[in-house]
Amino acid sequence: MSVATLCCEIALYIVETKFLPRNLKPLRVAVFILFVFLVGCASTRPTSTQSRASDDTGQPDIGVILSLTDFHFDPFYDPKLFRELVQSPPSEWTRIFDGSQVSGYGEYGKDSNYNLFVSALKHAALVAPKAEFILLAGDWLAHGFSDTYYQYAGNRDPRGLHEFIDKTITFLTQRIREQFPDIPIYPVLGNEDSYCGDYQLEPQGEFLRRTADTWKVLFHNGNNERAFMQTFPTGGYYAVAAPGTPKHRVVVLNTVFFAADYQNKCGNPKDDPAGDQLR
Repeated sequence: MSVATLCCEIALYIVETKFLPRNLKPLRVAVFILFVFLVGCASTRPTSTQSRASDDTGQPDIGVILSLTDFHFDPFYDPKLFRELVQSPPSEWTRIFDGSQVSGYGEYGKDSNYNLFVSALKHAALVAPKAEFILLAGDWLAHGFSDTYYQYAGNRDPRGLHEFIDKTITFLTQRIREQFPDIPIYPVLGNEDSYCGDYQLEPQGEFLRRTADTWKVLFHNGNNERAFMQTFPTGGYYAVAAPGTPKHRVVVLNTVFFAADYQNKCGNPKDDPAGDQLR
Protein backbone atom coordinates (compact mmCIF):
# COMPACT_ATOMS: atom_id res chain seq x y z
CA MET A 1 0.00 0.00 0.00
CA SER A 2 1.42 3.38 -0.98
CA VAL A 3 1.70 6.31 1.43
CA ALA A 4 -1.03 8.17 -0.45
CA THR A 5 -3.37 5.18 -0.29
CA LEU A 6 -2.67 4.67 3.41
CA CYS A 7 -3.34 8.34 4.18
CA CYS A 8 -6.53 8.14 2.17
CA GLU A 9 -7.76 5.09 4.06
CA ILE A 10 -7.00 6.70 7.43
CA ALA A 11 -8.68 9.94 6.39
CA LEU A 12 -11.77 8.07 5.22
CA TYR A 13 -11.87 6.08 8.44
CA ILE A 14 -11.73 9.24 10.55
CA VAL A 15 -14.37 11.04 8.48
CA GLU A 16 -16.71 8.05 8.50
CA THR A 17 -16.43 7.25 12.20
CA LYS A 18 -16.16 10.75 13.63
CA PHE A 19 -18.07 13.08 11.34
CA LEU A 20 -20.50 11.32 8.99
CA PRO A 21 -23.90 10.16 10.23
CA ARG A 22 -24.83 6.65 9.11
CA ASN A 23 -27.17 7.91 6.41
CA LEU A 24 -24.35 9.95 4.86
CA LYS A 25 -21.80 7.14 4.49
CA PRO A 26 -22.19 7.27 0.67
CA LEU A 27 -20.17 10.51 0.85
CA ARG A 28 -17.10 8.22 1.22
CA VAL A 29 -16.67 8.29 -2.56
CA ALA A 30 -16.75 12.07 -2.65
CA VAL A 31 -14.20 12.28 0.16
CA PHE A 32 -11.96 9.80 -1.66
CA ILE A 33 -12.13 11.79 -4.91
CA LEU A 34 -11.31 15.04 -3.08
CA PHE A 35 -8.36 13.40 -1.30
CA VAL A 36 -6.96 11.95 -4.52
CA PHE A 37 -7.28 15.33 -6.20
CA LEU A 38 -5.43 17.10 -3.39
CA VAL A 39 -2.68 14.48 -3.26
CA GLY A 40 -2.34 14.61 -7.02
CA CYS A 41 -1.97 18.38 -6.99
CA ALA A 42 0.58 18.21 -4.19
CA SER A 43 2.65 15.61 -6.01
CA THR A 44 2.93 17.35 -9.38
CA ARG A 45 6.10 19.20 -8.47
CA PRO A 46 9.17 17.95 -10.37
CA THR A 47 11.36 15.41 -8.61
CA SER A 48 15.06 14.99 -9.15
CA THR A 49 16.20 11.54 -10.21
CA GLN A 50 19.79 12.17 -9.18
CA SER A 51 21.10 10.68 -5.97
CA ARG A 52 22.50 12.98 -3.31
CA ALA A 53 25.26 10.44 -2.93
CA SER A 54 27.13 12.21 -5.70
CA ASP A 55 27.41 15.55 -3.88
CA ASP A 56 30.56 17.60 -3.51
CA THR A 57 31.90 15.51 -0.64
CA GLY A 58 31.82 12.36 -2.72
CA GLN A 59 30.53 10.43 0.32
CA PRO A 60 27.31 8.43 0.12
CA ASP A 61 24.60 9.71 2.47
CA ILE A 62 21.82 7.37 1.38
CA GLY A 63 21.20 3.97 2.92
CA VAL A 64 19.65 0.96 1.22
CA ILE A 65 16.35 -0.49 2.38
CA LEU A 66 15.22 -3.77 0.86
CA SER A 67 11.44 -4.18 0.56
CA LEU A 68 9.99 -7.62 -0.15
CA THR A 69 6.23 -7.79 -0.50
CA ASP A 70 3.32 -9.93 -1.65
CA PHE A 71 4.91 -13.36 -1.47
CA HIS A 72 1.47 -15.00 -1.70
CA PHE A 73 3.30 -18.26 -1.11
CA ASP A 74 1.42 -21.33 -2.34
CA PRO A 75 2.50 -24.51 -0.49
CA PHE A 76 -0.15 -26.46 -2.45
CA TYR A 77 1.52 -26.02 -5.85
CA ASP A 78 2.54 -29.69 -5.82
CA PRO A 79 -0.45 -31.60 -4.35
CA LYS A 80 1.71 -34.71 -3.91
CA LEU A 81 3.59 -32.97 -1.10
CA PHE A 82 0.57 -31.92 0.94
CA ARG A 83 0.35 -34.86 3.35
CA GLU A 84 4.05 -34.79 4.13
CA LEU A 85 3.95 -31.04 4.72
CA VAL A 86 1.05 -31.44 7.14
CA GLN A 87 2.90 -34.15 9.07
CA SER A 88 6.30 -32.40 9.15
CA PRO A 89 7.68 -29.40 11.06
CA PRO A 90 8.58 -26.28 9.06
CA SER A 91 12.28 -27.11 9.44
CA GLU A 92 11.69 -30.10 7.13
CA TRP A 93 9.79 -28.21 4.44
CA THR A 94 12.86 -27.21 2.41
CA ARG A 95 13.82 -30.87 2.04
CA ILE A 96 10.26 -31.73 1.03
CA PHE A 97 10.00 -28.96 -1.56
CA ASP A 98 13.44 -29.79 -2.97
CA GLY A 99 12.15 -33.28 -3.68
CA SER A 100 9.24 -32.05 -5.79
CA GLN A 101 9.06 -33.09 -9.43
CA VAL A 102 7.41 -29.76 -10.31
CA SER A 103 9.95 -27.51 -12.03
CA GLY A 104 9.87 -23.91 -13.11
CA TYR A 105 8.41 -20.82 -11.49
CA GLY A 106 4.74 -21.64 -11.92
CA GLU A 107 2.07 -20.50 -14.34
CA TYR A 108 1.38 -16.87 -15.17
CA GLY A 109 -1.34 -15.48 -12.92
CA LYS A 110 -0.72 -18.08 -10.19
CA ASP A 111 0.66 -17.46 -6.73
CA SER A 112 4.32 -18.07 -5.88
CA ASN A 113 5.61 -21.62 -5.70
CA TYR A 114 8.72 -22.68 -3.81
CA ASN A 115 11.05 -22.25 -6.79
CA LEU A 116 9.93 -18.67 -7.40
CA PHE A 117 10.14 -17.77 -3.72
CA VAL A 118 13.71 -19.08 -3.37
CA SER A 119 14.79 -17.45 -6.63
CA ALA A 120 13.40 -14.10 -5.48
CA LEU A 121 15.26 -14.30 -2.16
CA LYS A 122 18.55 -15.15 -3.83
CA HIS A 123 18.20 -12.29 -6.32
CA ALA A 124 17.33 -9.85 -3.53
CA ALA A 125 20.47 -10.91 -1.67
CA LEU A 126 22.54 -10.17 -4.76
CA VAL A 127 20.92 -6.78 -5.30
CA ALA A 128 21.07 -5.58 -1.70
CA PRO A 129 23.54 -7.74 0.27
CA LYS A 130 24.21 -5.00 2.84
CA ALA A 131 20.83 -3.35 3.22
CA GLU A 132 20.31 -1.25 6.35
CA PHE A 133 17.16 -3.25 7.04
CA ILE A 134 14.51 -5.30 5.29
CA LEU A 135 10.81 -4.51 5.17
CA LEU A 136 8.56 -7.53 4.60
CA ALA A 137 5.43 -5.70 3.54
CA GLY A 138 2.71 -8.29 3.88
CA ASP A 139 0.54 -10.82 2.07
CA TRP A 140 2.55 -13.87 3.01
CA LEU A 141 -0.21 -16.37 2.21
CA ALA A 142 -1.63 -17.44 -1.14
CA HIS A 143 -5.05 -16.28 -2.29
CA GLY A 144 -7.83 -18.61 -1.20
CA PHE A 145 -5.49 -20.35 1.25
CA SER A 146 -8.25 -21.70 3.51
CA ASP A 147 -10.38 -23.15 0.71
CA THR A 148 -7.39 -24.88 -0.88
CA TYR A 149 -6.32 -26.36 2.44
CA TYR A 150 -9.79 -27.75 3.14
CA GLN A 151 -9.93 -29.19 -0.38
CA TYR A 152 -6.76 -31.24 0.08
CA ALA A 153 -7.38 -32.04 3.75
CA GLY A 154 -10.78 -33.53 2.98
CA ASN A 155 -12.34 -31.91 6.04
CA ARG A 156 -13.09 -28.45 7.40
CA ASP A 157 -11.37 -28.70 10.78
CA PRO A 158 -10.14 -25.17 11.54
CA ARG A 159 -7.49 -26.46 13.93
CA GLY A 160 -5.67 -28.18 11.09
CA LEU A 161 -5.94 -25.05 8.94
CA HIS A 162 -4.56 -22.82 11.68
CA GLU A 163 -1.62 -25.14 12.28
CA PHE A 164 -0.83 -25.25 8.57
CA ILE A 165 -0.97 -21.44 8.33
CA ASP A 166 1.42 -21.22 11.28
CA LYS A 167 3.78 -23.68 9.62
CA THR A 168 3.71 -21.76 6.35
CA ILE A 169 4.57 -18.44 7.97
CA THR A 170 7.25 -20.08 10.12
CA PHE A 171 8.82 -21.72 7.06
CA LEU A 172 8.91 -18.42 5.15
CA THR A 173 10.34 -16.61 8.16
CA GLN A 174 13.08 -19.20 8.60
CA ARG A 175 14.08 -19.10 4.94
CA ILE A 176 14.21 -15.31 4.91
CA ARG A 177 16.32 -15.22 8.07
CA GLU A 178 18.67 -17.87 6.63
CA GLN A 179 19.11 -15.78 3.48
CA PHE A 180 19.70 -12.56 5.46
CA PRO A 181 21.20 -13.67 8.80
CA ASP A 182 22.68 -10.33 9.86
CA ILE A 183 20.16 -7.72 8.67
CA PRO A 184 17.33 -6.41 10.88
CA ILE A 185 13.96 -7.38 9.45
CA TYR A 186 10.62 -5.64 10.01
CA PRO A 187 7.60 -7.82 9.15
CA VAL A 188 4.16 -6.52 8.18
CA LEU A 189 0.79 -8.21 7.72
CA GLY A 190 -1.25 -8.12 4.51
CA ASN A 191 -4.96 -8.54 3.94
CA GLU A 192 -4.54 -12.27 3.14
CA ASP A 193 -2.72 -12.99 6.40
CA SER A 194 -5.14 -14.35 9.00
CA TYR A 195 -6.98 -17.46 10.14
CA CYS A 196 -10.33 -15.95 9.24
CA GLY A 197 -9.83 -14.99 5.60
CA ASP A 198 -9.20 -12.04 3.31
CA TYR A 199 -9.62 -8.70 5.14
CA GLN A 200 -10.92 -10.56 8.21
CA LEU A 201 -8.04 -10.44 10.71
CA GLU A 202 -9.26 -10.81 14.28
CA PRO A 203 -7.77 -8.19 16.65
CA GLN A 204 -6.21 -9.72 19.77
CA GLY A 205 -6.75 -13.16 18.24
CA GLU A 206 -4.70 -16.34 18.31
CA PHE A 207 -3.23 -15.69 14.86
CA LEU A 208 -1.63 -12.45 16.03
CA ARG A 209 -0.24 -14.07 19.17
CA ARG A 210 1.28 -17.02 17.33
CA THR A 211 2.66 -14.90 14.51
CA ALA A 212 4.23 -12.55 17.06
CA ASP A 213 6.08 -15.48 18.63
CA THR A 214 7.37 -16.47 15.17
CA TRP A 215 8.46 -12.99 14.12
CA LYS A 216 10.04 -11.71 17.33
CA VAL A 217 13.38 -13.30 16.37
CA LEU A 218 13.76 -11.04 13.32
CA PHE A 219 14.82 -7.81 15.03
CA HIS A 220 18.36 -8.50 16.32
CA ASN A 221 17.55 -6.04 19.10
CA GLY A 222 16.16 -6.88 22.53
CA ASN A 223 14.46 -3.52 23.03
CA ASN A 224 12.81 -3.72 19.62
CA GLU A 225 11.68 -7.27 20.29
CA ARG A 226 10.04 -6.19 23.55
CA ALA A 227 8.36 -3.20 21.90
CA PHE A 228 7.08 -5.46 19.13
CA MET A 229 5.61 -7.95 21.60
CA GLN A 230 3.79 -5.18 23.48
CA THR A 231 1.52 -4.15 20.61
CA PHE A 232 1.69 -6.64 17.73
CA PRO A 233 -0.35 -9.38 19.47
CA THR A 234 -3.09 -6.79 20.01
CA GLY A 235 -3.47 -5.37 16.53
CA GLY A 236 -0.55 -6.31 14.28
CA TYR A 237 1.20 -2.93 14.56
CA TYR A 238 4.34 -1.71 16.32
CA ALA A 239 6.98 1.01 16.52
CA VAL A 240 10.68 0.27 17.03
CA ALA A 241 14.04 2.02 16.79
CA ALA A 242 15.62 2.21 13.35
CA PRO A 243 19.00 0.45 13.05
CA GLY A 244 22.00 2.70 13.61
CA THR A 245 19.87 5.83 14.09
CA PRO A 246 18.40 5.93 17.60
CA LYS A 247 16.62 9.22 16.87
CA HIS A 248 14.53 7.60 14.14
CA ARG A 249 11.70 5.11 14.42
CA VAL A 250 10.25 2.46 12.18
CA VAL A 251 6.47 2.67 12.55
CA VAL A 252 4.50 -0.28 11.16
CA LEU A 253 0.74 0.16 10.85
CA ASN A 254 -1.74 -2.62 10.21
CA THR A 255 -3.57 -1.03 7.27
CA VAL A 256 -6.00 -3.96 6.95
CA PHE A 257 -8.13 -2.36 9.66
CA PHE A 258 -8.46 0.86 7.66
CA ALA A 259 -9.67 -0.86 4.49
CA ALA A 260 -13.26 -0.46 3.34
CA ASP A 261 -13.42 -4.26 2.82
CA TYR A 262 -12.43 -5.10 6.40
CA GLN A 263 -14.82 -7.23 8.45
CA ASN A 264 -14.21 -8.56 11.95
CA LYS A 265 -16.08 -11.81 11.34
CA CYS A 266 -14.08 -13.88 13.81
CA GLY A 267 -14.17 -11.32 16.61
CA ASN A 268 -16.54 -8.79 18.10
CA PRO A 269 -18.04 -6.69 15.26
CA LYS A 270 -18.37 -3.79 17.70
CA ASP A 271 -14.60 -3.59 18.22
CA ASP A 272 -12.77 -0.68 16.61
CA PRO A 273 -9.25 -1.99 15.85
CA ALA A 274 -8.49 0.86 13.44
CA GLY A 275 -9.34 3.47 16.05
CA ASP A 276 -7.46 1.58 18.75
CA GLN A 277 -4.38 1.63 16.54
CA LEU A 278 -4.51 5.42 16.15
CA ARG A 279 -5.01 6.17 19.83
